[in-house]
Amino acid sequence: MSGWARSRKGFSLLELMIVLVIIGLSLSVALPSYQNMISRFGITSVANDLLAGAAFARSEALKRGGVASLYGSTTATSNRLGSGYCVMSGVGSPGNCTGAIQNFSGSDVNLTVDIVNPSGQIQNTLQFDDLGGLANTNGEIRLINICRTGFVGRQIQISLIGRGKIVEVVC
Repeated sequence: MSGWARSRKGFSLLELMIVLVIIGLSLSVALPSYQNMISRFGITSVANDLLAGAAFARSEALKRGGVASLYGSTTATSNRLGSGYCVMSGVGSPGNCTGAIQNFSGSDVNLTVDIVNPSGQIQNTLQFDDLGGLANTNGEIRLINICRTGFVGRQIQISLIGRGKIVEVVC
């Protein structure tokens, strides 16, 4: 082995600096995309949980042969479902989840989650009758909007027969 090959063991400072610059550039491009992806997945996760909660309320109404309600665990005037929500047998009192059939935890604090009618007015509750359809809506569907500023949100559309579907919306 020649003297040159024996003396070269490891990396030079220049090579190490080039590798660090490449890693830094890669992270500066990838990190914002990763953060956006995590935010989008969070919105989708909350939408899926709420759709499951609405389906649970509907199934309880069918099972019990009477009204079952889904409403927020707070009496706030907006973001009613953002702090958590519950399913109650009967009409109940929004903001009071004492004696609930099932309690659901709140969502990300940066999300706004509200039940609205087609006119955009915030509603207190989502109720299902003994046949699994929407109750006390004056023949209107119900929408649950899940929004985060600067992101495409989700909307759960609950039809008059009580079935829900998730669509993307601009918040």
